[in-house]
Amino acid sequence: MISSSSDALVVGAGYIGCAVAYYLAAAGLRTALIDRGGVAAGASRANYGNIQIQDAELDHSLPMIRSGFACFQDLEEELGSPVGFVPRLSPRGGPVGVRRIGSLLLIETEAQWRTMAARLPALHAAGIQAEMVEADRLQSLEPLLDPHTVLGACYHEHEGQVNPFQLMWAFVRGGCRLRNLTLHFGHEVTGIELDRGRVRGISTSRGRFAAPVLVLCTGAWTPILGRALGREWSIPHVHGQAIVTEASALRLNNHISSAAFFESMHEEEAQPPDGAVAGASGGAIAADSSRAVPAGGLEIAVSEQLAGFFHLLDSIIGSMARSAGSDATIVFVSDHGFGPAARHWAHLNNWLLEIDLLHLQSVNPGGWLQQIKARAPWLRDIAKRVLPAEARAAVKSHNHIADAIDWPHTLAWAEPLYNNVAGIYLHRQDRFPNGVVSPAAVESLRQSLIDEAQNLMIPGLHRPLVQDIRPREDYFDGPYVETFPDLILTLDPDYAAVPTLGSTLITPIPKLQRTGDHRPEGIFLACGANTHSGPLPQTPSLMDVAPTLLHFAGLPIPDGMEGEPILDAFRDGYLVLHPPRRGPSLPPIDPATFARGHAHSAELETPSPNA
Repeated sequence: MISSSSDALVVGAGYIGCAVAYYLAAAGLRTALIDRGGVAAGASRANYGNIQIQDAELDHSLPMIRSGFACFQDLEEELGSPVGFVPRLSPRGGPVGVRRIGSLLLIETEAQWRTMAARLPALHAAGIQAEMVEADRLQSLEPLLDPHTVLGACYHEHEGQVNPFQLMWAFVRGGCRLRNLTLHFGHEVTGIELDRGRVRGISTSRGRFAAPVLVLCTGAWTPILGRALGREWSIPHVHGQAIVTEASALRLNNHISSAAFFESMHEEEAQPPDGAVAGASGGAIAADSSRAVPAGGLEIAVSEQLAGFFHLLDSIIGSMARSAGSDATIVFVSDHGFGPAARHWAHLNNWLLEIDLLHLQSVNPGGWLQQIKARAPWLRDIAKRVLPAEARAAVKSHNHIADAIDWPHTLAWAEPLYNNVAGIYLHRQDRFPNGVVSPAAVESLRQSLIDEAQNLMIPGLHRPLVQDIRPREDYFDGPYVETFPDLILTLDPDYAAVPTLGSTLITPIPKLQRTGDHRPEGIFLACGANTHSGPLPQTPSLMDVAPTLLHFAGLPIPDGMEGEPILDAFRDGYLVLHPPRRGPSLPPIDPATFARGHAHSAELETPSPNA
């Protein structure tokens, strides 16, 4: 268990926590940044980096807002890292960002207009030159906006935007460069230690940390930690929903919000620097940080668009069915479904390292690949993929971190197969050169891994990471089964398996390549004169689809084909008159005829030299 002493502990590695940790480190304090996940593992990753000015709370926040905005002017230079700051050009000169950004608070009602107008004197007194804009002027400020749906807007020209992930990591890297900041991710706080009413440290799921100063930057979770101090802090928060599109060539000139923020809810859209559009909808204030309470607005608009899309698909399918005629049998099949893309990486080799099945060795960093190549050339690429790029870079720059697998003592390692599906290879004597797992030990080791995997929990959520784990023989048979991993794991779909070692078992994916991905639940729809109407009583197997299609077509099912017809898909009585039959589906093909036809096809596809 880790035990360390610092001058200050910062719990929570979001926007506030990373900034606090950096400035404490910059002041000369030995600071530990602690989070149960990692950088931006909580609410700070679900935002779009707007530096909002005219939205400020008027009674207390205006001086802080103006001071904070000024800090961004030279923050990149101070931190030595880009933060993606894109301020709007000031009339008096100043930094020019890659994109101009203003702010429009859209007004839909007369009451909202009065509310916004009443804020202007306080904003102007603070030097924030916001103005009321009639609807007919909106398109000159935001060409993509339809002005007919609003009365107007409150407009402020000089606002900014950052890349939230670049900003947080810039604070972290800046603190680490000062050598006063240490990072401790994957540590969930389990208690706060007090001595005569003063904080002395904290206990976590992975060890103890001592310090006389504790800063909680934990957002909605702060009341929970406050109870460990004997405090009942009332910190209400707002649940919201966010949608981020793929990158678009369309560009917004402004951060767009709803003036309803100042009434009962908040809806807004913004465009991050990479060209995607981010939309968010606030909801009701809630005391339970684990339960979403959505409310109207954006999610309703999105659901209406999705419903319209599926109605369009239905009409297209109906048109196809009518064109095919009443005697046709129409079958729609997909071997997969769809759902949100994974938001986290699962470093399964971290887990294998922790349970002593995978080991690393300390060797000369310039020679470990050559040693592996000489002993077992086929292991080189696996070793490269298992080891994180950060570790390799650290070896080159610091010459003190082992980045080689200790193969003589490694019993197993993991590799991704597809998204949330991964395989575990046992280092078997009967399969790999210099393998260490004897044939007699294979089954006991596999069962031990199955038991361990079923107890593997997602840190901080206390729910299983592994949804299913089975020996390869449960999925595959045939002459090539031995080439597959010894165990196949299916993870929670929000977690994509990766081969690298991470700072913790689970790390957030810093930039999603796509927002949606496959799910194993497929689609089977059939209609026609010979089909049964209604849902199937059991979920069919993918292997049953081909035999079903052959039987619908009146063809025999080949003897070697796996699967059976989905009998419940046929209408009552049809199978009595047309029972499934096995045999060759097509007449034998003369090899010479096939060769002539193939050659003729190739001849047709070969372009002429003069084409």
